[in-house]
Amino acid sequence: NGERLAVRLQAEVHPLIGLKLLRLGPMDHPVVAGVSKDSVAARAGILEGDQILSFAGVPVVGQSQLVSLIQKRADTPSDLELVRDGKPVRIRITPALDPKDGVGRIGIIITGSG
Repeated sequence: NGERLAVRLQAEVHPLIGLKLLRLGPMDHPVVAGVSKDSVAARAGILEGDQILSFAGVPVVGQSQLVSLIQKRADTPSDLELVRDGKPVRIRITPALDPKDGVGRIGIIITGSG
């Protein structure tokens, strides 16, 4: 229709990563497809079907980003924000250091958005 629309977006500096974020809702929030028995995730109460929104305060936009964030935070308590049955849930979790690879792991299998 030729109509022009001006939108002002305000970026915020994320304190953990030091980058400006626009806080635009990502479209591909990973979904938990499985939780390993006796894992950090199982002990923290993560369930199959949980949709992950953020980890350590960083909005999660895909599977590889989530894996990278978890791997970098071995032995560091982190907040995991997710959606379960349509309701927001926050879980405090500490990725365990995998001595073989030297990275953090929580014991979940993830898929793309649900």
